[in-house]
Amino acid sequence: MSNNRAGYITVFIAMLCWSLTFVWYKEVYETFTPIGTVFLRLAIASSLLLVFTKIIRKLQPIEKKDRLTFLALAFFEPFIYFFSESYGMHYVSPTEGAVIIAVIPLLTPIMAKIIFGDKITLLNVFGLFISFAGVVMVVTKAGFAWKAPAIGVGFMFMAVLAALGYSAIIMRLSGKYNPFTIITYQNTIAAVLFLPIFLIFDLDNFLAIDITMKNLWPLLKLAIVASAMAYLFFVYSISKIGIVQANMFTNLIPVFAALFAWYMLGDELSDRTILGVALVVVGLFLPHYSSIRKRYFFLRK
Repeated sequence: MSNNRAGYITVFIAMLCWSLTFVWYKEVYETFTPIGTVFLRLAIASSLLLVFTKIIRKLQPIEKKDRLTFLALAFFEPFIYFFSESYGMHYVSPTEGAVIIAVIPLLTPIMAKIIFGDKITLLNVFGLFISFAGVVMVVTKAGFAWKAPAIGVGFMFMAVLAALGYSAIIMRLSGKYNPFTIITYQNTIAAVLFLPIFLIFDLDNFLAIDITMKNLWPLLKLAIVASAMAYLFFVYSISKIGIVQANMFTNLIPVFAALFAWYMLGDELSDRTILGVALVVVGLFLPHYSSIRKRYFFLRK
């Protein structure tokens, strides 16, 4: 299997996994609080990753000059990202949450412009406006009154900003460290950062829970599939097809999440929601229209 093909397959699997997280959040909140969910998700994922990477001997030592970079990486994501997403998903539906998170690749060029001086195209601007219109349609109802609680939307956009910071840093590390090292350390550092918050604000709630396999299973899916496997697949794909191509696939998350929420949770797929999701996807793909057309034309020749 070619490196490019392997990169495309792994990033597609990562998107499926992340789409399911928006459904799993609703399941796990039947038992755990947002704070407990974040800490336990990180603790489980980092423990498994530390053992696994030691067994397969893929855990690289971090160079002294990169320690602060890894700390910043973990601070943005998973620490701030998971905290914001977890609280946001406490208020918004899976489809609403996925649609907001889907604007990350659209805002990535703006981040790249500010930090790296990259060029922003006119298609980027058009795509931003179209996708924003789609987000507004999904989180509001007729008359543009709020359907999704504003506090939930605010937390989700905080997660978006954290993901942009993560993207800026991961570009510097993905060519130097293997995916196992990056994901293991980012989860472990974030778990340590979140431990005091969990002990102060949620320990009593956690101790009062009657833990069973039934209520633990959604949390394990978040930790193992979303926090470990999906990130490994995504960082691996970045090393094979690049950050721009890998981020393009996140455009599929709101589509998959809406379908999963409809099938698994019975969420309503109204015409307004479907149109909003469609606008988000069109806006996200629009900046890549030229490269997609060139590739299609080349394949046709």
